[in-house]
Amino acid sequence: MKNNKAFSKIQLIIGGMGLAALIFAPSYYFYAKYRTSQKLLEDPKYLQRQETQSLVEEVGKLIELPDGEEPTIAEVSDKDRLSSQQFFAKAENGDKVLIYTKAKKAFLYRPTTKKIIEVGPVSIGETLSPTAGPSGNSAKPTTNLSPSPQASVRVAIYNASKIIGLAASTEARLKSQFANITVVQKANSKGDYIDNAVFDLRGNLQDTAQKLADSVGGELEQTLPSSESRPDADILIIVAR
Repeated sequence: MKNNKAFSKIQLIIGGMGLAALIFAPSYYFYAKYRTSQKLLEDPKYLQRQETQSLVEEVGKLIELPDGEEPTIAEVSDKDRLSSQQFFAKAENGDKVLIYTKAKKAFLYRPTTKKIIEVGPVSIGETLSPTAGPSGNSAKPTTNLSPSPQASVRVAIYNASKIIGLAASTEARLKSQFANITVVQKANSKGDYIDNAVFDLRGNLQDTAQKLADSVGGELEQTLPSSESRPDADILIIVAR
């Protein structure tokens, strides 16, 4: 009998605990919602900072991120608009971009696969946007992620002169001036030229192309002559002298 009474008491205690949980669980849920709403009233950017912190922690497990700076977060919503930029060549809609303006680095991250798709140095301009607002701001600013002269730019050099090794000497001069210039092709031109010419083959590197044109003493041209084969590069330089 004593054992039965003791067992009954245990059942009552367990039942009481279960009933208390059922009573207080909804109360706790609504209390948590209330606290969140209060924090939003006190600080409208609370949720955005929470989302940014969560994303930074997630990406930080995969790669070392710059210290002492909160990134601007953007989301790719129209990858076709960004396809001309090398940084977004493999981007998919829904990818996140972490932009560190002080460190001048950007990280393209895919939450669905938890993979970093691209990392690159960037310049912050005002022409093209991944179409998403930055952390802590509901606006949709324009953020240009095209490479600067310090970023990686793939260059082809065509020799239009009779000077042997002119393309190679031009490459050496450019590399001494621009640390991350990569010459991917050197060849002879098919047409005849009097002056040096530079062509922005991607159409969004005019600032970089102009600096290269100034470096080689040439003109920045808009249209590649039909006589020339189009190289697999970002910029083409034709040296005639």
